[in-house]
Amino acid sequence: MAFAVGQLAIVSNRSPLIRWIVLLAFTIPAIIAGYGMILQISELGIASLVWRHIFALVGAGAIGCTVVSRLLPLAAMHF
Repeated sequence: MAFAVGQLAIVSNRSPLIRWIVLLAFTIPAIIAGYGMILQISELGIASLVWRHIFALVGAGAIGCTVVSRLLPLAAMHF
């Protein structure tokens, strides 16, 4: 439901600023959740805390890129 509302907000607004704010409103929580999830999962197989954080950063970046790649075509539409 929240994703549908976000898509509607992106498509219905003409202001690029509002579109980017909505895009970031979905991207930032996904990055934070992805970081925490990968950090916890990596605890099962990686002993080094440094490597766990490195993997979590890489995974969070991949998740953030996925969210942006799904929403960016909507934000770029109708300019």
